[in-house]
Amino acid sequence: MTWVDDHFEGEWKQGGETYLVDKLTPVAQFPNKTRPQTPVAPFPYLEQTLSIPSNDGVMLGATLSLPRTSKPTLVILVHGSGPQTRNEENAGHRTFAVLADHLARRGIAVLRFDKRGISRSTGDFANHTQAQLTEDVHAVVDAMRARKQFGKVGLIGHSEGPMIAAAIAAAYPQSVDFLVSLAGVGLPGKQLIVLQDRLAAKDRGATPAEQDRLAAYVGTFYDIVNRQHRPRSADRGAQGDAQCPAGVGPGIDHEIQDDQRYAFTLDGRRTGAARDPDGQSRRQLARRQGTRAGLERQHRPPRRSRAWPALLPRSRRAATVTWNRPYCRR
Repeated sequence: MTWVDDHFEGEWKQGGETYLVDKLTPVAQFPNKTRPQTPVAPFPYLEQTLSIPSNDGVMLGATLSLPRTSKPTLVILVHGSGPQTRNEENAGHRTFAVLADHLARRGIAVLRFDKRGISRSTGDFANHTQAQLTEDVHAVVDAMRARKQFGKVGLIGHSEGPMIAAAIAAAYPQSVDFLVSLAGVGLPGKQLIVLQDRLAAKDRGATPAEQDRLAAYVGTFYDIVNRQHRPRSADRGAQGDAQCPAGVGPGIDHEIQDDQRYAFTLDGRRTGAARDPDGQSRRQLARRQGTRAGLERQHRPPRRSRAWPALLPRSRRAATVTWNRPYCRR
């Protein structure tokens, strides 16, 4: 940053890209965009602030919007991916607050809560797993059922939320009366992430042929990352470079064999229903895979393909272009 006359000028670097910052000037206060749909008190319903314990001791901060009726139907809002608060705020839009207000005004009770490690909830968001998110929602369902003041109890999931809501409904059918999916996922994880990469490439000007080539490349890469292997050998040194052990492909770091049994996406999102007995998050596993997996030359894209990551979302570029020497070679 450089001070020029009465303002700052400089560069912002993130995700391998550089953006010019032009004329940053002092302001009396930060601008706050008007969102006319944001609910404003007084409300024709009650609002209660709650703390709900999850099964591992995490306390979930929550808000219950309660109509002034007897035995109302209750819906529990389940967030999409990311560090979401109970309002699922994005760019000033308080999606869940707006939805809760709309439903409560129509006689439907709504419970919304902060994700673990976010806002008023305790816990560790950075290292959570989807299994923990699922148990958090289950704890909320049980807590609301225990109040015995509602008729039916259902789940409304948004984005990633329907996957979690569906897992709860399948595992505890007696606890959930209905489920609503808002922009939920309708594809297997790999198909979804490849489709996201293809659409991101299209938005960045890739031709249909380039999109096909990119989809084939990243699809192979995700298969390598998610490939399952047998447990690591107790004596890596004895293996040397002479021959790869059974179940370990050439170029895969022996130390990450145990990690590869889990399903996850390279941007750290918690997808699938895998468990991690070693207590590592999928973000950590993805980071290890992306930076330490040594891939042989046959897995590398052509030289001209080095530009392909520019067509990918920033969150997946680093893992795509990192190629280290193989620990296990023929």
